[in-house]
Amino acid sequence: MRNPYKRTDVFTCRHPSHARFNYRVSAYHVLKARRCYPNGCIVYRWRCHRFEKGQPCVRGFKHVGRLCVGCTHYRDTRMHYQPTVQLTPEAFKAFLEEVAEFDEWLHEAEGRRHEIYARVQSVRPLLRKVVDPKGERLQLNGYLVRLEDAFVGRTELEDGLYLALSGHQQERHSFRRGDVFECQATLRMSRGRLLIENPSRVEFIERGAREEMVSDPVGLIARLVATRVDESTSPRCVSCPYAALVDVEFRGQRRGRKRELYCLQGVADTANCALPLLEKLELEQIGFETCTENEV
Repeated sequence: MRNPYKRTDVFTCRHPSHARFNYRVSAYHVLKARRCYPNGCIVYRWRCHRFEKGQPCVRGFKHVGRLCVGCTHYRDTRMHYQPTVQLTPEAFKAFLEEVAEFDEWLHEAEGRRHEIYARVQSVRPLLRKVVDPKGERLQLNGYLVRLEDAFVGRTELEDGLYLALSGHQQERHSFRRGDVFECQATLRMSRGRLLIENPSRVEFIERGAREEMVSDPVGLIARLVATRVDESTSPRCVSCPYAALVDVEFRGQRRGRKRELYCLQGVADTANCALPLLEKLELEQIGFETCTENEV
């Protein structure tokens, strides 16, 4: 079973908010979050004639907003954005059939306890960004474990699964990369990704290297040093093991939810990232050892 909602090769949209992703949008965003296919969505662009001329607002405002409605200098433009299908008609039909099959399976499986078998690919601090009138801050809300070779009951998942853990659960079980385990957990869909939570009867079949273990001190340090990075200028950061997508929660504001990419090593500019150099040195070391073995 594959989760078709994670695909980003099906739709594109020219909405300005999607520019940082090269206008590629996930199938979940189009079909579930916005439900904007095939009719699209309407966006109003607010403008002020005085601001455009470099003149101050007659009401003392610093930017154009909803309180400007009724002002003689206020204008709004109605913009219509519609997702574009990037697949051939035959491939898009097959995609819709895959979505229908996945929805049917999810309807039966979501919210229920299942036997889980999986291998741990990575363990990362689960951060959440809170924005309110007082400012913004990062919170450590436990840990997010990415799983591979995962089975939910007898169903094999081709594109991975996520396990949400509290700090207490991670301290108790010490999940780390390379672990193979079985447990019982509840399955749900979380913004396009399959998530299991509240694990019980955890039994490890194999254990990974102990130095890969992630604990609360590591998570707290990551919260302190985590730095926002621009996805459009740092495309390789999306798949980096030290990167994390952080959910943004707006409190006291009428704004939708979103996610931002953060570097857990505190590197804001990819030009200053040492990871590519370390990977190059590692490859050179492997090549050197191979040459030495051949000479022997």
